[in-house]
Order: sequence, then C-alpha cells, then structure tokens
Amino acid sequence: MNGMNAHSANTGLTTPVAYEADLLVEQLDRSGETIKKYTFRGSYPQDMSAIDLSYATNDEIERFTITFAYQYYETDTTS
Repeated sequence: MNGMNAHSANTGLTTPVAYEADLLVEQLDRSGETIKKYTFRGSYPQDMSAIDLSYATNDEIERFTITFAYQYYETDTTS
C-alpha cells in the first residue's frame, strides 16, 4: 500500500501494472490435499486494518486484515 500512496510524501506509483500482482488461493480438503485452485489476476490491496501493538497482546501472533480488489479470476476446474 505504501507503493500506491506513500504516507510521508503523499506520492505513489501511477501505473497499475507497477503495483498489481496475481494471487493464488488453494482450497484444501480435510486431509490437506488441494481440490481447487483460484488465481486472482491483477490484484492490489484496497484496505488494511490497524495492527494492535498493545502490551495486552504481546504473546499473540500479529494479526490484521487486508481486503484485496482484483480484475478477474480463473480456476483450474469448472465445478
């Protein structure tokens, strides 16, 4: 997201190809085997949640939510 709009200078990349990427998502069955693959083409971050840095959560894995937008998606199957 910093590449899209740097907070310190309020500047960023101007061409989508410079910050878009393809995302791969694999759907797994109960045994961990891949049953379907999704490729989200031209993806980029649209929103990122705050990261909690309080001492109350110092023994937890850092968690935050990112919402992506994408141009279109493809799958390896039609079902």
